[in-house]
Amino acid sequence: MTDPAPVLTPAHLAEVRFTVRWTSAEADHEEHFLARKVALQRDILPPGLAEALAGVGAGATWSARFPPGKLVPGLRPRKVAAIPRDLFKRLRLRGRLVEPQAGRFYPYSLLSAHPGIRSADARPAFRVLEVAGSAMTVDFNHPLAGAELEVAARVERVYPRRGAVRGRLPDWVEEICQDGPGMQARAGGRPTAFDPPYALERADAGDDAAFSAGPRSEVHLDATARGHLEGAYAALAAPGCRVLDIMAGVTACLPPDVDARGVHVTRLGLGRADLEVGARPARHVEHDLNADPRLPLPDESFDLVLCRLGFESLAAPEAVLAGALRVLRPGGALAVAFSNHFLPGKVTALWAELHDFERMGLVLERMRAAGFGGCRTASWRNWPRPQDDPRIAEVLESDPLFVVTGVRP
Repeated sequence: MTDPAPVLTPAHLAEVRFTVRWTSAEADHEEHFLARKVALQRDILPPGLAEALAGVGAGATWSARFPPGKLVPGLRPRKVAAIPRDLFKRLRLRGRLVEPQAGRFYPYSLLSAHPGIRSADARPAFRVLEVAGSAMTVDFNHPLAGAELEVAARVERVYPRRGAVRGRLPDWVEEICQDGPGMQARAGGRPTAFDPPYALERADAGDDAAFSAGPRSEVHLDATARGHLEGAYAALAAPGCRVLDIMAGVTACLPPDVDARGVHVTRLGLGRADLEVGARPARHVEHDLNADPRLPLPDESFDLVLCRLGFESLAAPEAVLAGALRVLRPGGALAVAFSNHFLPGKVTALWAELHDFERMGLVLERMRAAGFGGCRTASWRNWPRPQDDPRIAEVLESDPLFVVTGVRP
C-alpha cells in the first residue's frame, strides 16, 4: 500500500499559489504568486485561510473577497500632499535628467528631507499626481489602497518540515501586493504621462535585421515562465482560430497542442532562420516592424495577435498597435507579453526606466489609445527557476512574466 498523501498540520509546510484579482477603471487585473514554505502556525495569512487549509492536501482551494483597506492599508487623505517641486532631487539616468511626470511612481530616495519621508527607502512608494510650476502633488498611499481584492489560494504541495519553524514572520498578502501591483492603473482615471520626448529612443538605432543576423541571443525566458505564457496563450487560442505571432523569435511559446486544436499560426519576424525554429507555422512572413510598422497582412484576417518579448523595442508602437487592431476580426484579442529583462541596445529609453508594473500601465495606455477594449493584465512571480536553466547560478527565481491583453470591439 502507498502512503496517504500528506496534509497540512503544524509539522508540515506548503507551497501555495495565490491569485489576487482586482479591477481598475481601465482593466481587470490578476497577480499570480507562489508562496513557498508556508507554515500555518507561523505565517500571517488572509483572514479565514489558515482555518481553511488546516488538514488539507495538495489541490485544495479557497477564495474570499475583501473590501478596500482590509488586506493592504486603506486610502488616507493625509497621504496626499502638495510639496515643493525642488524636493524632487536632480538625478541623471543614462545621461538624462529625471523629471517628475504625472501618474508615474518614484522611489522615496528621490525626495529630499521632508516630514514623513524616509529618504533611504528605495521602493517605488510614492506617485506624482500633478506637477504645476514650483509645486507638485504626491500620493503616498499604497497603489491598491482603494481596491476591493479577491484572493484565491491553491495548495500546490505539502511536505514535512525539518526541525522547528524559524526565520522571519511572512505576511503573504504583503509579499504579493508590495512593490508593484496597482502601479499599472491610472491615478484617478487620468492618463499617465508616458510621453517624454526621448520615450522611443534606442541606444542602438541601427538596422534590426542586421542586428538579428549577427551574433546575439534572444531574450531568455526560463521553462517555468514559458509554461505560464503557454497557459495564457492557450486560454486565448480557441480551437480553429487564426493566430498571428508578431516579432517572432527563436523560441516559440505557443501551446504544444496547437496542431491538435486546429490552430492556424502565422509567424512574422526578422529572418527565416529564426522563424523556422521551435514552431510549426502555416506561414512565415519576413518583415521588420521597426523599418516599416505596417503589418503586411489583410484586414480582419486573424482571431489572435501575439507579441512576446518584443514590444519594448518597437520604435513606432502606436502604428503597430493600429495594425494589430486592423488585422484582427471583431472580438479578436491582442496579447503583449514581457519579462523584466531585454536586449539593452534595442530597448526604448522610457521602457528601460519604468518599473515592471508601470510597463503594464504603458502597454495599457497605448492599447486603449489604439482602440482596444476589454483590457486585462496578469503577472506571475516568485516561482523557482528550474535547476537545469542556464541562468540558475545568477538568478534563483523564475523570470517574472507580465501579460496585457485587449480586445477589438
